[in-house]
Amino acid sequence: MKKSIPVNFKNIGKIIKMINSSLDLSKVLKYITEITTKTLLVKASSIRLLDSSAKNLEIKSAYKLSSSYLKKGPVTIDGSPLDKEVLKGKIVYIKDVLHDKRIQYPKEMKKEGISSVLSVPLKINKKVLGTLRIYLSDPKKFSSEEIEFLNFIAEHGAMAISNARMYERIKLLYNIIKTMNQTLDSEKILNLVTENIVKVLRVKGCSLRLLNHTKKSLELTSAYGLSDDFLKKGPVNARQNIKYELKSESIFISDVSTDKRIEYPEETQREGISSIYCVPLIVHKTVIGELRVYISKQNELTDFEKEFIDILANEGAIAIENARLYEHLKKDYDDLTKEIWEWYNIREKS
Repeated sequence: MKKSIPVNFKNIGKIIKMINSSLDLSKVLKYITEITTKTLLVKASSIRLLDSSAKNLEIKSAYKLSSSYLKKGPVTIDGSPLDKEVLKGKIVYIKDVLHDKRIQYPKEMKKEGISSVLSVPLKINKKVLGTLRIYLSDPKKFSSEEIEFLNFIAEHGAMAISNARMYERIKLLYNIIKTMNQTLDSEKILNLVTENIVKVLRVKGCSLRLLNHTKKSLELTSAYGLSDDFLKKGPVNARQNIKYELKSESIFISDVSTDKRIEYPEETQREGISSIYCVPLIVHKTVIGELRVYISKQNELTDFEKEFIDILANEGAIAIENARLYEHLKKDYDDLTKEIWEWYNIREKS
């Protein structure tokens, strides 16, 4: 067993500065894995972040790991008891990867020359983003300094990741709104809203419904990330939805299984949805529809994520109304032109 090597904390200020020196997420992740490996003198390190379904951990950065090892297969929460423990906020050290049942790919680890792993959660404000893992060629006993350093890197790394993601979302929000304002195609606007909310916020799905002409039901006009069976579950009653949404700009339903405002609780749970964020689409104080964001886990959205959705919903509502007005005017123009030509042809014949 190798002896523990004390961590040099002289460069701790430099490390903090480097981690927070960029808002480019890939650069932040790359630096975290590199500095962790070099400082702790271990074989390699990696960062995996939860995907939008919260069921898989996607590799986002690795240092000193082979491409063949990284391509070994998906890391699922259900298939990896180790990661399940870490995502609960635990620091987990596995001395023998070949014989510990918590390892998802023991043979691939052994082939890579890995005998032991130490994993810590990447967590910010009680929300776990993913895991930071270090790999060792031989087992070793970690000192309290080394554990403290790894926790330090994970804590500041999670903050840097969150900041970089926020910056990316702000840029995307600007570009989405800019694109919406450059088109009068209502279908394109609708799809821009639902698709980007899912991809940017990494949620399960999103739907956008508009009031029909009778204002009694909400008709599905765009959806992303949701199954056909769920979307065809039945009509959505406008009165049931709109009456409580008019009282506030948005409603967060934390548990769909117990909230009486959900029209189709069984179908919603079958789709793998735990929580829903509902936002009315309002133009000139008039509700024209509803935006719903579907979340797999019962997690409260952050204030920034709610604001992101609210802004996109508000801008989307205005863009949709402008597109509708344009389509209406265009139809009126086309109808008028047709009538004039018909009148002209009749007069020519007479």
